[in-house]
Amino acid sequence: MGGGNDEYEHFQHSHHHHHGLHEGHYDDGRGRDEGTPSYDARHRAPEHYEEPTLEGSLVKIYCESRPDYYLTVRSEGVVLAPGDDSNIHQQWIKDQKWSTRVKDEAGFPAFSLVNKATRLALWHGKEMNEQVSLQTYDSNTLDESILWSQSADVGNGYQCIRPVGNIHLNLDANHGDSKNGGIEERTDLILFKWKKQENQKWKIMPISSTEGSISYPSNDKHPAPGGDDVPYPSGHSQHGRFHPHNVVQGQEVKLHCEARADFYITARSDGVVLAPGDDSDMRQLWIKDDSWGNKVKDEAGFPAFALINKATQMALQHGSAEFDQVDLTSYDPSIINESVLWTWSADVGRGYRCLRPVGNIHLNLDANHGDLKHGGVHDGTNLILYKWIKRENQKWKIL
Repeated sequence: MGGGNDEYEHFQHSHHHHHGLHEGHYDDGRGRDEGTPSYDARHRAPEHYEEPTLEGSLVKIYCESRPDYYLTVRSEGVVLAPGDDSNIHQQWIKDQKWSTRVKDEAGFPAFSLVNKATRLALWHGKEMNEQVSLQTYDSNTLDESILWSQSADVGNGYQCIRPVGNIHLNLDANHGDSKNGGIEERTDLILFKWKKQENQKWKIMPISSTEGSISYPSNDKHPAPGGDDVPYPSGHSQHGRFHPHNVVQGQEVKLHCEARADFYITARSDGVVLAPGDDSDMRQLWIKDDSWGNKVKDEAGFPAFALINKATQMALQHGSAEFDQVDLTSYDPSIINESVLWTWSADVGRGYRCLRPVGNIHLNLDANHGDLKHGGVHDGTNLILYKWIKRENQKWKIL
């Protein structure tokens, strides 16, 4: 690393992961009470929820090699894709909070780039050819691996984007120069030494003249397994990084309940909630992984599956007791973990079904207080496990 780095601090985070299969004999008795549930008030979501925000300039990022292709977050990772200013996966928040305290060896200020759709920050390694990826973001923690700087103008208004701790490596659209075939859809990003090529020259341009803001996971909401403060995607390392080769394959689905069919299950910073349907919101898309279906079935013989959120790459997790709140956890498709396995019931009317933990079909996914008697579904309604009482907030459908 070059000189002038005395003000940098390095942080080590350790994540402890645990996956377990809860074994036991399940009673086949079906005592079900159709009375009114005595919901625990502490599980009820607030009536008016506002996600915490991160302030910064709303920008798009492209290189000179192909200015009509923007830096994009997709299920395969950080890539270049055809530009669309309305695509939130191509929108980034340029957070300059650390710019006065951290500068590169040439004196240029540090900044972070946080994707608006996923709330994850653009991450760099330390070696040439290392792939650029994503990492969870906490604006209050100094982390050099998500700090970048820009060079002086290298022609036509373009600049280099470099790791703040090593300005001799540059953001590089892999094989994106004209000699190697140019930019294609899904061109990935790496670090590479400066070669004065057009695939290393970048512009960070405002999408509008106004300041942007995004929501991001707050540190006091739903700690992830092992004590991590914010959700992190499947395939994370010691630094919570997202590894695109671990993305789970499967059918992309949305889920809603009969109580309010225009609200979908959504992964937000306040947890797993119901929110107004939005076709552009990747947090409402889930990957249905049926790979466990042949090995694991519930006591009624229905096959198990997992639901992995497309934006966070985390799995929908259930507890084992009534009133347990449904949440997210990291997902490894190679390890059986009963807490992320669900099954469907038979049809309970109009194409709706119950969604149950594979190990206890007497508990059901329940939109908390989402039935008409308790006020119905609203933005931020949380999800719990509850016994079957034949209510519309317990009946689910996949789209």
